Amino acid sequence: MQSNGGEQDMQQVKTTFNAYAIGVYYASACTSLTDDEAVECMRTEYPPGAWKIADEGFATGQANGRQCDQHPRTRRHVLFTR
Repeated sequence: MQSNGGEQDMQQVKTTFNAYAIGVYYASACTSLTDDEAVECMRTEYPPGAWKIADEGFATGQANGRQCDQHPRTRRHVLFTR
């Protein structure tokens, strides 16, 4: 059975976006998506709320948008806020 394009598109998004910590006001994700795509993914997958990329860095002192330790050439870690 062939999957439709929508299913294939969602599978691609899941492989390039992984929200690994989600709280009431903040969330963190590992992604290779652009800022706009990542925000859209957060708003679609984790409503309610108008998620946006946080202006501040992580509580650990690391910069927002820092390279992923496991996939530094293709992914970054992004902090979101509502």
